[in-house]
Amino acid sequence: MSPARVLFAMLVLVLAVPTDSKDLCTGFGSGPTSFTSMHQEFKRAVVRVGDVGTAYLIDSENGYLLTAGHVVEGLAAEDNADPHIIMGESPFSEFSFKVIKPPTGVYETDVALLQLVPPDAMRNVRALDIAFAVPVYETRLFAMGYPHYDDSKVILRAGEAKFAGSSPGGIVEVDHVTYPGDSGGALLDGDGDAIAVCDEQFANNLKGRYIPIVSIADIFSQIPVSKRMQKLQSDIVTGNINLDALKTTLTKTSQQQGPSNLELFVWTQSLRSSPEVLAKVAPLVKCPLLHAFNERNIAEAILPLRDRLDGDDANTVQMTIAQREYSIGNNKSAEQLAAASISNPSSSTAGEFVRRRATLLKAAIDDQKTLGGAQTVLQDTQPLYVQLDSGRTDDYYVQWVATIDPLKSETGHPSEPLNGWLTDTRQCKWTIGSQIVRTVFYIDEDGKALKQNSVAAVYSAGFSNEGSDFVFTNFRPENCGDAEAKYQSDLKNARSHIREIFPTVIAADRAKVAADIAKLPHVKRVEASPAGPTGLTMSVY
Repeated sequence: MSPARVLFAMLVLVLAVPTDSKDLCTGFGSGPTSFTSMHQEFKRAVVRVGDVGTAYLIDSENGYLLTAGHVVEGLAAEDNADPHIIMGESPFSEFSFKVIKPPTGVYETDVALLQLVPPDAMRNVRALDIAFAVPVYETRLFAMGYPHYDDSKVILRAGEAKFAGSSPGGIVEVDHVTYPGDSGGALLDGDGDAIAVCDEQFANNLKGRYIPIVSIADIFSQIPVSKRMQKLQSDIVTGNINLDALKTTLTKTSQQQGPSNLELFVWTQSLRSSPEVLAKVAPLVKCPLLHAFNERNIAEAILPLRDRLDGDDANTVQMTIAQREYSIGNNKSAEQLAAASISNPSSSTAGEFVRRRATLLKAAIDDQKTLGGAQTVLQDTQPLYVQLDSGRTDDYYVQWVATIDPLKSETGHPSEPLNGWLTDTRQCKWTIGSQIVRTVFYIDEDGKALKQNSVAAVYSAGFSNEGSDFVFTNFRPENCGDAEAKYQSDLKNARSHIREIFPTVIAADRAKVAADIAKLPHVKRVEASPAGPTGLTMSVY
């Protein structure tokens, strides 16, 4: 299982499955696939948008594609009266398309939904499936797009990419040579699912920034329920399908013979307006739907059915999604979901585990509120499992937060001849403190989250600069207004620097923090939490 998939399934591993139905409630994922297979399988689904950028097909039946919003704007700037896409594989077929107006809330995101004209123009092309995944460090990914570089022919380029971190807004950054024409291209996880849309290149084209699909899920409200899901819904409502057949239908295969993740997600969202159908679907929510959505990495699909779950399962779903919201910087939403899980008590072992993890997550979020004016750039967390000499086990939660703390001031005074000040002596000065702080939380015997201050650590590096002593164009020092461009450049450099060193610092500190906790009194053993991955990466600034 890929790191991204493990991240998604972090808490759902504790879901209770009835003993007599385990075979029906597990085994829905298709599993990892090779990058060679991805290229071969999806090369026809990744297309050129004119000569501006890239798009990729996500729905063959209705002809929907994803691309970057600025790709569409670039095409419009060419005054192209007949916008078209070009299949990159011979015979290089061209198809017209229209831009689907996004719902409120997606306007601010640089992603566009396109629809072919006619919709079934690429009905024989296998679409890329989607997944709501956020990768973790060192995850191997796969990027596909049509770069424009040199004067060579624009061709489909596909290759490995490695997750490198996140920038403000939860944007995924990857180590992969990226060019302007790659905008709108696909970023795939190890299972062959598209998890992001290419937004831009940076760092001299050596890296690319991608918008996670989980952050634009609302855009799929424009897509109708597929004919395949309408048929499945009819079979469920009429009782014309048994559990064995339903499991077969919901199991993802390498050839995607059953419904795609996108089809399943669109279908469950439509159930909000169908109480009668919801009542028929309710007995299937715990098994197999919940487990199928989890293994296929679309836990959000269960939200319209959440009221049909018992307390433990509802809490687990909430926490799974809270972790993902946290990973893309939506701390407010993550905190609300964690608080909901905390307030819903449980007497079961699995339920208590989820409540404790929710308590730790909320403590980590609350701790960020004490940062004052510092700006959080990146975060990472690591759940740990600590056994004491007494035999008791404690849940620990390590959080690393990378921040920059800019302080700017201006000395001197403006020119005021009437007061005898003939020269403008204002000069802008600033410092930008940057640091990575390790904070450790644990659950005490009363079930409260506390800080283990004795194993806290700070890794810091300062940065300072000032406006020019003298600006020859106007014969005066550089005030804060004049120096704003330089100041903003320094802020950008400070963010880039701390993003660059963060993975290295955290990788080295993971083993060290476990060793530091092992030295605490009465601690017998420290290991990674049995229900957690290596960590979560998020950007909340």
